[in-house]
Amino acid sequence: MATSTTGIEEIAGTASSGQKGIVQQSLKLFHSDDNFSSELGRRIIVTEVNYGPAPGGDGTRNRMVGHVVTEVEVTKDMTNGIGSLHGGCGAFLVDVCTSAMLMLFEETGWRQVYTGVSSTLNMSYHAPAPIGTKLRIVSTSVAVGQRTANARCEIYDKARGTVIATGTHLKMKPSTPNSKL
Repeated sequence: MATSTTGIEEIAGTASSGQKGIVQQSLKLFHSDDNFSSELGRRIIVTEVNYGPAPGGDGTRNRMVGHVVTEVEVTKDMTNGIGSLHGGCGAFLVDVCTSAMLMLFEETGWRQVYTGVSSTLNMSYHAPAPIGTKLRIVSTSVAVGQRTANARCEIYDKARGTVIATGTHLKMKPSTPNSKL
């Protein structure tokens, strides 16, 4: 099982070692400073990375699918007043985990803009996750183009298989300003 010091060879999945490394490094990069949720971000562990043609797809970049599985344990700093996963923390997990997954799409330029900016992030909450719950976070690309990317994410209680929360995330590449020289 993966730990916070997981080597690339310990990460399961069909993606190349380089792709697995990019996903793992992106989570570290997103949380390298002491910024919002940096401590939590550093605790997210990559356990599986897959990248390949969608079933029935022809393998072109718009039909490639990224799929990343991460894990983290619910701790006090992630909870609400009743001691379970805070909704805002669930949204944070969807944001960073789907963003890390988008780093797989080098051919569409997502890696160069560090996954763009969020346009919409929609959440649904299904069950509580108290302190000590090990979360399994599954992020999958839905559609990735040159300007926008859409991903979905499910957060599970790893031990029980219960769905804790689901989210969809639409990201955009920022516009490049035109030079007026």
